[in-house]
Amino acid sequence: MLYPTGGIVIGPPSGALTPITAPPQAVYLGYNGASLVGLWQPPAGVAPTSFQATLTADGTVVATRDNVVSPLSFDVALAAATSYAMQVRAIAGAVTGPPNAPSPGPYLAAQVLTYDGFGRLRSIVWNGRQTMAWTYDAAGNLLTQSLSVDPPP
Repeated sequence: MLYPTGGIVIGPPSGALTPITAPPQAVYLGYNGASLVGLWQPPAGVAPTSFQATLTADGTVVATRDNVVSPLSFDVALAAATSYAMQVRAIAGAVTGPPNAPSPGPYLAAQVLTYDGFGRLRSIVWNGRQTMAWTYDAAGNLLTQSLSVDPPP
């Protein structure tokens, strides 16, 4: 019951708000073949009513979902050479807790394999930036193996 008193509304006192000081635990971001899927556990000692989850791609927010529970699907196709991460916050009534550190997700790499005329693997190039290469002698014995990495653009 509320009582108006000179423009001020007075009602019964509310219960004390308990802060959420820890982020959700065991945060995992994976891919099920159709969408990105996030899983997590609530912070220890807290009974949250819901969670807020944020998905980033290469550091840019691509989706924020409020009032969610674990597991959560993001309808985002996995793109090659894109780094995904997820952060989750616990919510208990009017109190919102801190997010977890960004939890890295899956990474789709593009690969190009090169073979010689004898069917031996000569090189693998990942995302056009990392190359593993092999050389062989005339008898087919492995002579060298090398790895080179080009800096990001």
